[in-house]
Amino acid sequence: MSRWRRNKRIRGVLVAGSVLVVDQLAKLVVTAMREELPVHAGSLRVEYVRNTGASFSLFQDHGWILAIVVSLVTVAVAALLARGPRQLAVALGVFLGGSLGNLIDRLRLGYVVDFIGIAWWPTFNVADIALAVGAALIVLGFLRPRSS
Repeated sequence: MSRWRRNKRIRGVLVAGSVLVVDQLAKLVVTAMREELPVHAGSLRVEYVRNTGASFSLFQDHGWILAIVVSLVTVAVAALLARGPRQLAVALGVFLGGSLGNLIDRLRLGYVVDFIGIAWWPTFNVADIALAVGAALIVLGFLRPRSS
């Protein structure tokens, strides 16, 4: 395998690590500041929320089931990053970083720390943003025509 092709996978791993570090640092800061929260700026709010479920409050208090499912998804995405299409490496890295960020919370704390609120939308975190962006990039990667 050429160095250029291998580097795409390395970039995916570096992206995953970067997303994970930013997510965990943001959660540490918010957790340390939780007594001063919430803070509002227009329709944006920063608050400390312990999410024992999934997005949109689904599966509340079923953290161990979610941890198993997220673990399986994380392993599958890591395997795809290692062996899958190189053109999706960065997108898979974004998704993997988000998945690891929330998985670490679930395993370490028993819940996920959410802290970003916008208007009526449920509170979310950096890992959730990475999961959404990564998923969108993966879909776009599969829809994009292949060059010969």
